[in-house]
Amino acid sequence: AVVRVRPASRQLHKIPEVARETPEVVECYRITGEDCFFLKLHLRSIDDLEEILDRFVVYGQTTTSIIHSSPVAPRALPLDDDAPSARLGP
Repeated sequence: AVVRVRPASRQLHKIPEVARETPEVVECYRITGEDCFFLKLHLRSIDDLEEILDRFVVYGQTTTSIIHSSPVAPRALPLDDDAPSARLGP
């Protein structure tokens, strides 16, 4: 699952703390826009989601999406001279 979090007033610092203490949170990003954090969760079952969200909702609003497929697998950015961006001129 992915979760966007919009912290309540004066609760911004709590979200990364809770994320670090929650093993199911495998990634946590500070983002721009109305929400301030983007979390990626690995869950054993959908039933586990409620317990995890309950840890965050005391500090702000959450918006959750369930990932059902990954059309582009995670990949590393090519950093060698053969990369298309390296061939682009100024």
